[in-house]
Amino acid sequence: MSGDRSSFVVFRVGSLELGVPAHEVVELARLGALTPVPLAPSHIRGVLAHGGRALPVVRLDTLCGLPASRGDDDLRLVVVSAGGMTVGLEAHRLLGVVEVADADLRPVEVTASPGLRQLATGELHRATGVVVLLDVATLVEAARPRDRA
Repeated sequence: MSGDRSSFVVFRVGSLELGVPAHEVVELARLGALTPVPLAPSHIRGVLAHGGRALPVVRLDTLCGLPASRGDDDLRLVVVSAGGMTVGLEAHRLLGVVEVADADLRPVEVTASPGLRQLATGELHRATGVVVLLDVATLVEAARPRDRA
């Protein structure tokens, strides 16, 4: 029997429970003052100063094609890094770190939104519901600045 296990940081965006691999999380923080980015895609909420750099903040509800979520007063950030870039993922509530056997990870089945399905790598079924596991490299790529030709 294999003992391979994975850890995920789990958080809520609207009614969705989402997770990212814990080893790709740089830190968890409160959302600070944002600077709007002119002509940025709607899923980029803005940037904030983070360690002397501009950290793009991604609205996952908008990126996934879901209705905009309420509860902007006490937002959290899940700061992730991949491919040499760091971004902040907007979260309405941090739910903690979950460690699971790799055998318990399932392919994407429940996810209804096509936008969310494109970002998902799998699902974790728990007693409290389904956690959609996200691909951090794809999320980071969505926040990467594009040339305006």
